[in-house]
Amino acid sequence: MTTRYCYALKILLPAFLFILLAGGYGWSQQEKSDRDRPFVLSFPHEIDATKLWINYMITGTFGGYGSFIQTRSGVWDYSIETTYGNHPAETLKVIIYIPGYQAQTMDLSSRINTPQRNIEVHLLPLATVPFSGRVLALPNTDLEGLTLNVTYAPNWLCEFFNLPDCMISFLPINSVTLDKDGRFTVVLPDFAHDQTVSSFKWRGSFGFTIWNMKGGERLFSLKPKDEKYGKMGVDEADKYPDQVIFELGPR
Repeated sequence: MTTRYCYALKILLPAFLFILLAGGYGWSQQEKSDRDRPFVLSFPHEIDATKLWINYMITGTFGGYGSFIQTRSGVWDYSIETTYGNHPAETLKVIIYIPGYQAQTMDLSSRINTPQRNIEVHLLPLATVPFSGRVLALPNTDLEGLTLNVTYAPNWLCEFFNLPDCMISFLPINSVTLDKDGRFTVVLPDFAHDQTVSSFKWRGSFGFTIWNMKGGERLFSLKPKDEKYGKMGVDEADKYPDQVIFELGPR
């Protein structure tokens, strides 16, 4: 072997090793960046994004972490991070709800290690159900002009996230003003015919509360007098009677 040939090997071999290692490093960095990049959910521009509700949960070596996405008017693309404390997630589940449309659940765990991070969300319309009620006032309790707020507790959230117990966040549904006799009429989402909600064992229920909006004070919670409609709130149904009677409960 000539001196010139040995000299060439001394130069080319380290260069070859550098390229090989750099290529491998670049591949691992690309794999890591794909895994750590957030998912982006894109919604139709005709919706009111301020009423959009996005709840998600990720799990991994860090345990589990769940949160909500803060939505804004005129913004229809929202990112969901797939790391927690610099640790990558192994699973990702998302719940989406917006008034006028069916709820949606997404299990994105199978895509957590792929570069496919952009998701177009297609919404399915949901009908409404008329609901009328009357609040039985206590003596010397004037309900006229007070605000009745209706919320929804998605109890199936725990089942979807595979949790034995979890904190339920109440979704705002509607609000109306009570008349002098404590009567009111609202429209409720027809969750009884919602394909997502109907797929779970544990359903949800509507909660009713009375507020003094001038002072921002919650005055009473309500419960149906007849428990066939629900013990604490009103269960989902595709039809309700002409009038459901409520009794005043604690705040």
